[in-house]
Amino acid sequence: MPTVTSADGTEIAYDVTGHGPAVILVDGAIGFRTFGSAPALAALLAGACRVYTYDRRGRGESGDSGATTDVLEREVEDIDALIEVAGGAASLYGISSGGALVLEAAARLGSRVASVAVYEIPYDSSEAGTAAWRAYCAELAELLHRETAAVLSKPSCGWSVRAMRVCNACVNHPSGRRSKPSRRRSPTTPLRSAKVAFLLWTASAPSACRPS
Repeated sequence: MPTVTSADGTEIAYDVTGHGPAVILVDGAIGFRTFGSAPALAALLAGACRVYTYDRRGRGESGDSGATTDVLEREVEDIDALIEVAGGAASLYGISSGGALVLEAAARLGSRVASVAVYEIPYDSSEAGTAAWRAYCAELAELLHRETAAVLSKPSCGWSVRAMRVCNACVNHPSGRRSKPSRRRSPTTPLRSAKVAFLLWTASAPSACRPS
């Protein structure tokens, strides 16, 4: 099992298959490289691309620094470390929260990201969506404050603790809500879902970041 060391020293486990331009698959919150959609997608792309799948930090065989702040920044650094392994530039594909990470990475890493494709990113910029998100954050912050000590006192609580770290990072984001990352000039492919109405709204957000 190959690993790469991220900027903060965390070991990130990954696999690579196929030949061609480098593509890094970024899974959702509960996925890892041997579970979820990544293995099947990697197999489909391997005939034309060099495909990297990896365990996001704190999942699968990757390490966990235990950071409770700047979680988003650390995960972007993980992607950057994989891009370095891939030769200094790669295309990124992300699903769900992995899609949000892909857009953040594209905004921060510039030309190291050749292109991006995202599916069902959890953004909703509508007025109603913003209000619902702020209400959710307030309720979540209260629950986290009340329950964190109880969860930490129980054995085998690793998944819950990691989820709380991510939730805390989200609740304490300076914007106070889910927001689109800053604009960058990169080929972007939004893949739309018809499951839920707000996802159709969400799918249009990356297009707004594309150069005209």
